[in-house]
Amino acid sequence: MESLPDKRGTLSERVKRGRIVLILLIALVSCKPVFTQISLQSYGDIGVNNVSDGAYAMLAGLPEYKLNQYKARAGFLLTFSSRTENVFSGYFVTASGIVMPGKFPLEIGGFYLWNAFSDQLRETNWGVLLGHSIEHWQFNLGSNFRTYKFSKKAIEENGFPEDADTKIREPWNFMYAVTYFIKPNEHKWNLGATICNFDHFLIEQETNPAINIKFLYQTDPKTTLFAEAWYKQAGLFNMRVNSFGFFFRAGILWDIN
Repeated sequence: MESLPDKRGTLSERVKRGRIVLILLIALVSCKPVFTQISLQSYGDIGVNNVSDGAYAMLAGLPEYKLNQYKARAGFLLTFSSRTENVFSGYFVTASGIVMPGKFPLEIGGFYLWNAFSDQLRETNWGVLLGHSIEHWQFNLGSNFRTYKFSKKAIEENGFPEDADTKIREPWNFMYAVTYFIKPNEHKWNLGATICNFDHFLIEQETNPAINIKFLYQTDPKTTLFAEAWYKQAGLFNMRVNSFGFFFRAGILWDIN
């Protein structure tokens, strides 16, 4: 006669698993609530400038992840222009968090930016940014360390020695952006103007500002459409300021969860 299988081991394993599940449930209930959000911004630019040799177009994607007061963001840029063969022309990564010195919320973050704005040169930037928003205003101040270097193709074509220093460094440039909106920040639609010397994939010197006008419209709680017109000049506080270029931007911001 066959003996019945011993189920004590199986029962013991079930009890252990039950205890583990119970402990996890208690831990989840006792933990502070966690807020997470994933969003994606995408836009396209069309414009001309003094060195573009006609019109150019750009496409960008910027995914973002938020965890409570912390935020991580990345971006990539595709460029279509007769002046360069580099379609994939830039990317960046940023990380930031919000601190509260008193009742003054301040966003503090660091970033890395890589840019292939020509076939001959590559640009990298490391930097820090501070941000603060109130009802109608947004302020951003920071500093970046810029390095230019020749591309591998340019080094080979020009016959530079392998041990040659082909880098040019610009330490601690000043970054700024000031925006004013006619409506409060959370309004369904808004119209604003900005003066700045940097964008997602471009950081200019302090005396080369850009001006833009932007319109935002929230079609639903998770989707915002926006359009911008940018004008960039070649210098400021100079008797011979020359126009450098302009471009138009249209895009969408989507909160995925």
